[in-house]
Formats: sequence, C-alpha cells, structure tokens
Amino acid sequence: MLYRPIGFMNTRLTFAGLLILILPAMLVLPLYVRSRPITIRLLLAAGAALGLLVLLLNGTRSAQLGALVGLGLSGWFLVRDFAWLRTRRSLLALAGLTVISLLALATVPPLQSLVGKVFERFNRHTDYSRLVIWSGSGDIIQQHPLLGVGAGNYKAAQKEWREAYLESHPELWYFFENSPYGHAHNDLLHAGVIAGVPGLLVFLLLIVYCVRGPPAHRNDHLRSGDYLRAGIAAFFVAGIAQCYFQDDEVVVFFWSVLALAERLSEASASED
Repeated sequence: MLYRPIGFMNTRLTFAGLLILILPAMLVLPLYVRSRPITIRLLLAAGAALGLLVLLLNGTRSAQLGALVGLGLSGWFLVRDFAWLRTRRSLLALAGLTVISLLALATVPPLQSLVGKVFERFNRHTDYSRLVIWSGSGDIIQQHPLLGVGAGNYKAAQKEWREAYLESHPELWYFFENSPYGHAHNDLLHAGVIAGVPGLLVFLLLIVYCVRGPPAHRNDHLRSGDYLRAGIAAFFVAGIAQCYFQDDEVVVFFWSVLALAERLSEASASED
C-alpha cells in the first residue's frame, strides 16, 4: 500500500524504525534554517508533516509510542532553545492550535476515519503473544543468567521453554502455538537471553550513553545533536515492544545517526 512504503526495507516495521530515528529532527529543522528562503523552509515543513502522517498510517504501534517520547523530548528542547516559545502569547497560540486540531479530528469525516484506523490497531486480539514471548524470555534469563544462550540460539531456547511449560499447562497450547518465537519482541530482553545479565546491563549502559551523549561534552551551551538523540530515545522506547536492534537495516542507520549526533556534539563543544 502507498502508506506502507518499504523501499530497500523488508517490512513496514523496518520503515517505521528508520523514520522515528530522524522524525524529531525533521520536525524542528524548519525553525533552525530561518536564514534560508521561505520555499526551502516550507518544503522541509511539508516533508516533516508527511513523515508524521506516514508514521500514523504505517500502523507500527511500537514505533508510534517511541515517536511520542521522541517528539516530547524535541518539544522540551525547543522550549529550552527558543525564548519566544516560553512567552504567554506562544503558550496561548499552542493551546488554541491544540483545541482546533482536536475539534478537527473529532468532527471532520476523513480525519475521523484516520483516527479510527490508528486506534483500531491498538485493539488487536493477538497481543497475548507478547506476554507469552516476554514470559518465556524472562524465564530463560533466569535459567542462564551469566552467559545467556548465545547468539543465534534464541529460537531454540524459546521453543524448548514452551515445550517444557506446556507439559504442566496444556490449556495454553493454542496461545503458545500461535505466538512467534524468532526473537523476544523486546531489545533488552533479547540481549539478556543471548548474553545473560551482563549483556543486559551492557545494553542498558549503551542506552544511557546514546541518549545522554559523552559526559565530557555535556554543558549548558550544548544544543547540536540533541534532536537526533531524541530520535535515538524514540528508537529505544520502540524497542520495548519490538526487536529493532535485530533488524539489520534499522541498526545500521541507528549507528549512522548516533555517529552524526556525536560529531555534532564534538563540534558544539569545540565552539564553546
């Protein structure tokens, strides 16, 4: 479908994972290029709005939840960076725009249909599979806390856990049989299963480092790279319900965005 473009990506999930990494920066970019011609700024704003619309229609709920966090962080950074956004007039304008948008979503038929399709995806009857997968992953981590089961062995370990669990709970056969077991549908749990508690802790440290940036470069004047880090935060939040770190196309782009954020942080620190 047109609203699920995949390009070189293999699924709509991949496309959503790529999009949320840059969407927060896309949405604020028009404000940072005020010296450019108005046509350039309008094109950038239109591209950002299109990206947001595509994400809504994409139907990837984990990415949508992650994007909420990323956009919230971007909003915080905008208020921090632009004093005029903290004025009473700006706050009233934002409140008015919010009310108008909500009224439009509630009264305009095409927008009502769009909202209905978005929220319809949050009412699926297959969500039990996440609970099955996460429960099994947690038990496997408890069984192999030090070294995990090793890379490439998640599927076999999950299958073995299910077979053992069904021996005492045969009534769950239908739910287990219809739940995928290729990965943990959670980046943190997947790291814990294949690398044990040490691997889980290392992954947590990676999350903290990526979101906060290098400690030596954090100062009151640092701004560059923060909006890319908002996208990185969105990526990790989306990983709570999906294994984006197991998607080659997404994780390669993730490292590229992180490298750019690091470079911008270094450039900003050297200017200070």
